[in-house]
Amino acid sequence: MILPFKNVMNSQYAKDISDKVKSSFKAKQRRGEFVGAFASYGYLKDPDNHNRLIIDPVAAQTVKRIFELAASGIGQVRIAKLLNEEAVPCPSDYKRLMGMKYRNCNQLQATNYWTYATIHRMLQNEMYLGRMVQSRSVRKSMHGKAVKADKSDWIVVPDTHPAIISQELWDTVQAQLNKNAREIDFEGNIGLFAGFLKCGDCGRAMTKTTWNGRVTYSCGSYHRYGANVCSSHYIRQDELEAIILSDLNRIIATVGNLRQIVEASQEGSPELAFGEREIQRLRGAIERIKRLKQSCYEDYKDQLLSREEYIRYKADYDQQEETLSRQLQQLSEKEPAKSILENPWVAKLLTFGKLDHLDRSTLAQAVKEVRIYEDKHLEITYLFSEELRPILESGQKLP
Repeated sequence: MILPFKNVMNSQYAKDISDKVKSSFKAKQRRGEFVGAFASYGYLKDPDNHNRLIIDPVAAQTVKRIFELAASGIGQVRIAKLLNEEAVPCPSDYKRLMGMKYRNCNQLQATNYWTYATIHRMLQNEMYLGRMVQSRSVRKSMHGKAVKADKSDWIVVPDTHPAIISQELWDTVQAQLNKNAREIDFEGNIGLFAGFLKCGDCGRAMTKTTWNGRVTYSCGSYHRYGANVCSSHYIRQDELEAIILSDLNRIIATVGNLRQIVEASQEGSPELAFGEREIQRLRGAIERIKRLKQSCYEDYKDQLLSREEYIRYKADYDQQEETLSRQLQQLSEKEPAKSILENPWVAKLLTFGKLDHLDRSTLAQAVKEVRIYEDKHLEITYLFSEELRPILESGQKLP
């Protein structure tokens, strides 16, 4: 009986420590002290005071040049391409060259060059004006994932470190960015393969180009930043469509009697059994919490617990019981799993036996990703592999 109490107390202790650390960091941020692990590109931590930033002369020159190029009307993609042509290390590479153990979690593994996104973030970073900008992301719980905070919640303190650019240059660049902004009609511009195609080598999305009525795709890195970053990976849409359509029909043809296999795969489905087991688990957990609450009350009556301890433990158990009860209610009210025969993708297979054309609906139901390599070799990752696994495993093996 003591064990659950110890767990609750340890958890509360860890939460208290976490709250105190957060509070300490917030206080430092409001005083304009830098609390990050790595300074923005263009700055370094002061060796004598790690909460203060100083200018990195080498990187600061690149930052200033980027702002000057943008102010003169040069686009962000062109700036990135220019820096790549001059072999200027991108911020993540520069930090590693400086001996820092830096890793950009948002960066693709093969992307060790300047990109539009990097330039765009720099041109909107007020740190270069000498303002300390922090709390741009928040972690709602102790073990939760950091999410982007609303700009109104950022902590901004002016004049905390030397500025790299002037206010006039900043204003010119922001005006240029606003002038170049345009509304994009996503509904009208969406293509058949939009969101599905990736370069097999650098991992970037493929770019669509229309020339004389013919649609082609090429590597986005090559298209934006040139041949020194990646190669073209050029492929026509009609070729790509024919390859994927042929492969889909090849898979369908190897399965055999589709309806018979689909119906057989429904027998003994583990979904219902899993749902019943989960309901029983939740009910058992709720009963256990109720017993613990009763024991807690008895300990309070026997003066083994103080009134304050009893109230705290009871509140924790009430919260756990409420959470489990809510999960049980949601699971009990959940509609029974639909038969795979009702799935639009399966219904189409059973009706036609094969596909005569591709559309976005079919791709969305069947394909997760297509990687295209320079020799036009394709790697197709199918979405239905999980859903139709019992069907495919029951049929003939693919050659």
